[in-house]
Amino acid sequence: MNYFIRKIEPENHNAGFKAPKDICRICEKMGWREIRMPSPDRDGKISSRVWQLKTLPGVWRNICHQLQSGDTLLYQHPLYFGAKIAYSFLKKLHKKGVHLIVIIHDMESIRNFLCSPESSQKKVWEDGPFLDVFDRIICHNAHMCDYLISKGFSKKKLITLDIFDYLCDGIPGASTSTYAGTDKAYGQKSIVIAGNLDPAKCGYIYQAAQANPDLTFRLYGGNYRSAGNLTNTNYMGSFPPETIPTILEGSFGLVWDGPDLSIHPNTMGDYLRYNNPHKCSLYLASGLPVIIWDKAALADFVTQNQVGITIPDLTALSSRVNSLSQEEYLTMKRQAEQIGQKLREGYYFTRAIHEALDSLTASS
Repeated sequence: MNYFIRKIEPENHNAGFKAPKDICRICEKMGWREIRMPSPDRDGKISSRVWQLKTLPGVWRNICHQLQSGDTLLYQHPLYFGAKIAYSFLKKLHKKGVHLIVIIHDMESIRNFLCSPESSQKKVWEDGPFLDVFDRIICHNAHMCDYLISKGFSKKKLITLDIFDYLCDGIPGASTSTYAGTDKAYGQKSIVIAGNLDPAKCGYIYQAAQANPDLTFRLYGGNYRSAGNLTNTNYMGSFPPETIPTILEGSFGLVWDGPDLSIHPNTMGDYLRYNNPHKCSLYLASGLPVIIWDKAALADFVTQNQVGITIPDLTALSSRVNSLSQEEYLTMKRQAEQIGQKLREGYYFTRAIHEALDSLTASS
């Protein structure tokens, strides 16, 4: 039998839970069995630690009792709690003959290093020896695979996802993604930005609007702050991740990170060199072509599939968008809608998990 772990989280508008939930939904469609993993109390570190020591071992003992030799277990990394407890039981499952597959959502050792080098060592074990207990590791992209290989991981263990899926009910209207003259609502080429709108974390949003006055910026998400005298920004509201693909309207979705117009080495935005930002999947699932940093890992996917454009920094945003012909844009839009259909159906994870299962069967 094939099993997947579902971490139980509170319902909210946080898109951070969307990708793991979609993985679970795809597994359910494939007939995999659910194993529910409760989460600790988030109100305090002490109570969380006590919960992990008292409750979590029992949860894992039940998993070990339930699974038999030849079964497969999918784990979503990181769980953000109890990794060392999980590690001891995962080793027992492996010894028992259970096939272990993990899909990476975040490499916290990289992200922590970029934000706080002195604290990054706390996560190195979780992204190193812990991951190595798994038989197959589904990585975001080829760049993340290369990173793991450089850290000593066997290439045969690694499977490339390419991009995260974005499941949603219903087909977003193709007419919501518009080009310049046909964008009657705003009369300009419009750039969509969805996610955290906090200027302290994402100052690039407001700087980009100021640096590109001929573009309209349509903002969706939480922590919005008034843009002051900027007249080319429009706050559209905050929406649940399940429904927002049907709501986004604009010409392009912008995939960026950090406080500035440029992404500097060893800053939070530099994480784009390794990860697959989920907002890129959101934009494509909405039928929106994307704009992304030219050194981002996903820039390869965007270019190869003709679903958007890449730029070195946001000072080049207006000139790059304005240099496109309508025919070039419409080609990107058609490609984005085709890829978006795949994302809404769970194509990429389904392909990756079948590749993992097939390679396990071939090696056994």
